[in-house]
Amino acid sequence: MKRLALEPGPAAYRLLRAPYLTLLITACAPLRSTINPGVPPEVEHSWEVSFNQGDTNAVAALYAADAQLVMSGAAPICGVTDIYCAIEDMINSGVKVRI
Repeated sequence: MKRLALEPGPAAYRLLRAPYLTLLITACAPLRSTINPGVPPEVEHSWEVSFNQGDTNAVAALYAADAQLVMSGAAPICGVTDIYCAIEDMINSGVKVRI
C-alpha cells in the first residue's frame, strides 16, 4: 500500500495563505467612522483641519441650525451659536484634535 505524502506543495501554500491575506487586507482597509456614524469622512477631515487651524467660523459652518454638539461626559450643546462658543473655547484652550 502506497502512502500519500502530506508534504505541502506550492498549491497547498496558496490555500493556506489565502485566509491570512484576506485577514491582512481587511485589517489594513480604512475603517468607516463609528464614532460619528453618518458623517462623511470629508466632513470629519474639514472639521479637524479647520479646528486645528483655529478657524471657529469654518467649524461652526459645518453644523445645521438645529444641530447638537455631543461630547462625552457633558450635556449636548444645541444650536449653532452655542456650538460656536463651545468650539471657540476649545480652540482658545490650545487643544488639537485628530479624528
